[in-house]
Amino acid sequence: MRISLLKSGYEKNKLKSPTPLSRNELTAIGQASLLYVKKVLDTCKSFDIKVFASIVPKTVKHTQGTLLRKDYSYLFQRFNLYLNEKNEKGIIVFDMIENQQHKRLIGNMRRYFTETYSGQRRSRNIIPEPFFVSSDLTTATQVVDIIAYILNKGLNKRKTEHLIRKKESPSQNIYLYLPETTREELHDFGDKVLALQFECTAPDSKKQQRKHNGIIYMPDLSTRYEKKGLNADDI
Repeated sequence: MRISLLKSGYEKNKLKSPTPLSRNELTAIGQASLLYVKKVLDTCKSFDIKVFASIVPKTVKHTQGTLLRKDYSYLFQRFNLYLNEKNEKGIIVFDMIENQQHKRLIGNMRRYFTETYSGQRRSRNIIPEPFFVSSDLTTATQVVDIIAYILNKGLNKRKTEHLIRKKESPSQNIYLYLPETTREELHDFGDKVLALQFECTAPDSKKQQRKHNGIIYMPDLSTRYEKKGLNADDI
């Protein structure tokens, strides 16, 4: 019965039927979607996929300067730590948005990987030339879209409040950003995504051993140079 409802609902959507979906058809599609997401996340776990993400509040102002945004540099730092562990090389793949934004990002990445000390060291593992793909045509970026939505809507605030450590830096407190209301039916998925995040212990900028998480909270995108009113040509 559920399979027939799923098929009829799918056909109506595919053919853009003027007949609205019934409540049972909507329920069948919703249940099938949740099952699909569960299988996607379980497959990621079986292949030891690691999640890296910068969580940025909607209220944060996006910088338009010539320096690489801080959320990208943090992601590249974590990605580089992962590649060091695996003794591998890595590539960066972006979802296609708009050409002007891509050109600005490529320019900022080029300056980061060729003109900064941290970028030069990380370019030994990370190929500094990014690829751009269309997410609706590329399975991996569709999986990324699913994970991003779960991080936004599926983390259980009540369940994870005890994990907030007040003495830790804001970038480590991903639970501080959580909205008061999330989608309860996605909480199990939120747990699955958190279990996929990359974690390691490595020296920080002061040569002290510290835990690094693949998922970080970014309340401010400005680099320390931009806060001083500098751009790439001034450094």
